[in-house]
Amino acid sequence: MRRASSARGSANSLGSAAKAESWPTAHGGYPSDRKRSFGQRMKKSASDGGARMRKALTSPFLLLKKTFSGRSHRSARKRAPTPTRDLSADFERESEGDEALKQCLSTSVEFEPPSPPPPPRSLWQRLIDWVLLLLCRFVPALCDTTPEVPVIEPEPTIPEEHTPSLAGIPAEHVAGVRELQKRLAPFIKEEGEAALSEPLMLLRFLLARECDPQKAAAMWRATHAWRRLHVPRALQELGSFSNPDHRPLDGAPCRGEWTWRRSAVADVTTVRGRIAQNAGTSSIHRDVLADDGGVTTVSRTGRLDMAGLAREHALDPVLMFQASMLEDVLQTVRAASQREKRLVRAHTIFDLDGLSVIATLRHVRKFGPPAAAVAQRYFPEVNSSTTVINSPRGVETLWGIVSLWLDQAMRDKVSFRGRHFAKALRDHARLDADAVSRLPKLLGGEASNDLLMPCPPFSKHDRADLAACGEPVFVHEVPLEATFM
Repeated sequence: MRRASSARGSANSLGSAAKAESWPTAHGGYPSDRKRSFGQRMKKSASDGGARMRKALTSPFLLLKKTFSGRSHRSARKRAPTPTRDLSADFERESEGDEALKQCLSTSVEFEPPSPPPPPRSLWQRLIDWVLLLLCRFVPALCDTTPEVPVIEPEPTIPEEHTPSLAGIPAEHVAGVRELQKRLAPFIKEEGEAALSEPLMLLRFLLARECDPQKAAAMWRATHAWRRLHVPRALQELGSFSNPDHRPLDGAPCRGEWTWRRSAVADVTTVRGRIAQNAGTSSIHRDVLADDGGVTTVSRTGRLDMAGLAREHALDPVLMFQASMLEDVLQTVRAASQREKRLVRAHTIFDLDGLSVIATLRHVRKFGPPAAAVAQRYFPEVNSSTTVINSPRGVETLWGIVSLWLDQAMRDKVSFRGRHFAKALRDHARLDADAVSRLPKLLGGEASNDLLMPCPPFSKHDRADLAACGEPVFVHEVPLEATFM
């Protein structure tokens, strides 16, 4: 039975195929005068639907192709480039009989037809170019694959006539210091004695701006504009000079002399100065010298009353104390550099004992950025190392993670230690046993703790006293700072 049914099916199929071959197919389709079977109607609808689907799917891409290419290939073929017209015949007809013009035309350069324009790029070529452009933009390794050939320049030599003025400058920075001197020559003359113009001081600005003379000159000018507005008042209200001939912004540190000393709180006469002196946490220890000759400064940052600082709005007095402290350290190392004919920098110890992590995270955003901006913009290369001791649990681990994104120079400059910091004072702060013994007892030394700042809490009347005293604010805007920096 199965063989008979299969034979009948094959016979029917052959018969239908023979009938289909006999039908007229003038338009490539099935005849309309005969009744179509169900299979024929399904096949027809499927072919029509596929054509409509192909048209719907390809029409957006064809539209994009026309948009990006500017014109179709058919219009490009119609607009074939025409050769440039030779104008020499027209010139000859217009100037017939002029022998001089004919001679000029005979010796003139012949016109050459321009090269035909390149064929328009397809949509896929433009898409590939766009993807490669994005990759080169965001992947720096693909921007330039040519190996960089190092340029070996001869080391600059110091002429004999410039040896006294550039003494102590490393050979690799001689050219940068000289370029900085040329850029700042008119401004140094204008500043007079207040100018930080000696080569060792210019070297600090150069190192602070990655040895770029243009950026160093901008920092130098911004620094002097800021110093004229802030340094004299901070030094006069919070201390005095032991030598009566010295004054703020004079040339004594350039000669190796610096005699300013901080006054006691009881000796400060202004309300803003008294609050600033109470809020101060840093002290300079001139007899504690590192093995490179730099002085040591100690900052009891953990004892700063951050909640009271935010409550009394005492940021202005805090910045006054910071300006006096940074100026004291800068002029101390500047005078030492002039005496020793080499670059001398300080070593800073931050004591975080008593620090409240919660209060710090809550209030540090109010005074941290302004204080950091003053130190980074206007006091170049003052510190050689920063050693943080008595850090709370977890801070040292957090610094280890953050330091992974810093360069080696910054990691070498900053070190965090917990309660056991004796080795850090010896290895990182570069203090020998004799220098450590001169530190206060709270820092592992033998000296009195009275050498440290007392750091009392802010009074609840400081805000009212500042408002009632009528004294001008300390911090002023530097008009030209944005242009210089």
